[in-house]
Amino acid sequence: MEDVEVKSRAGIAFLLYTFGAMIYMIGFPSEYFIINSDTNLRQGLWVVCNSTTNVCTSIGSQYGWLAGARAFLTTGVVGLIVCMALMAMYIGTPGVMSRKTNITLLFALTIITVIIQLIGIIIYGASTTGVGSASWAYLLIIVGTIIYFIAAVLTGLETCAPAKKSRSDD
Repeated sequence: MEDVEVKSRAGIAFLLYTFGAMIYMIGFPSEYFIINSDTNLRQGLWVVCNSTTNVCTSIGSQYGWLAGARAFLTTGVVGLIVCMALMAMYIGTPGVMSRKTNITLLFALTIITVIIQLIGIIIYGASTTGVGSASWAYLLIIVGTIIYFIAAVLTGLETCAPAKKSRSDD
């Protein structure tokens, strides 16, 4: 019975990793982070667009806070990809490394990824206060990060679960 609980917890964590990454990646490249209805502008990490003329202009790195937000949020994307690979290895190819090492590494990397994403979200949000209102893309990266945190909690529970000796741990 305990083995079923552990497998279902790992399965739920995998679904959360997948769903969280999809949500995050939908919002990440969009220009709909901030919308200013007074000026008809919408802004993302990479471009600012005029809603009236539908003309978009690339945002350079002249703003230090924007370069910082980009760096943290892009590093978060790399973390998402590595976490997904580790989770797939944990579920699908248990012989690559010991399950305990894999899940412990996955837990640590997920926590680091969530912290990095959170720092990027805070930098962007704090630096654009008063510029406009948060839009769906910015909210999606926040929701994706929250889902990844929940996956980290499930992964942490898996890490703390008593180790069972199996052939893949040999």
